[in-house]
Amino acid sequence: MRDITSVQRTVSKQWLTGIALLASSLVGPLAGAAQAQSASAGATAEVVPPATLYKDTDLDFGMIATAGAGGSLTLNATSGAVTTTGDLAPVASHPASRALFIANAPVGAVMVYSGDSTVTLTRNGGTETMTALLSYGTDSSLVTATVLGLPIGVKAMQPEQHFLVGGTLLVGAGQAQGLYEGQFTLSITFL
Repeated sequence: MRDITSVQRTVSKQWLTGIALLASSLVGPLAGAAQAQSASAGATAEVVPPATLYKDTDLDFGMIATAGAGGSLTLNATSGAVTTTGDLAPVASHPASRALFIANAPVGAVMVYSGDSTVTLTRNGGTETMTALLSYGTDSSLVTATVLGLPIGVKAMQPEQHFLVGGTLLVGAGQAQGLYEGQFTLSITFL
């Protein structure tokens, strides 16, 4: 015959075993949630050629006839339209044409462009000069890039971007006849 203490121990062990099983069935899902989890992600990179900028076409104010009073010839950088003041008359056989700079940057690239504000043209074989006030524009290959509604530069919409240069040529009274030439610079900086 068993004594009462032995029966109590057996019941206590069975009761503790049942409680332990019940606890493990309740805690098991919670313990799994507390375990470390991991996931994987891919990594990519695309190498592209460096952006380039080159001059395609020089700025040419064309051939201009003057009776000597002088004036100005304006070549619109965006539209290419020509207007004059004073006694200047563009010669149709040699019309004015805008400078064209071409950049090759990835579509979506944002950049700021700037250039000289003036160019001094000096007569070949002489010392006489004329000044042109330069203006800059772009075509549909670029759109204005903004942050919070404020323009910060231009954004490439095509793989080839066009920067156009025009300006206003100031022709003095009694300007010496001849071919006048000068140099100016356009720069782009990527943001």
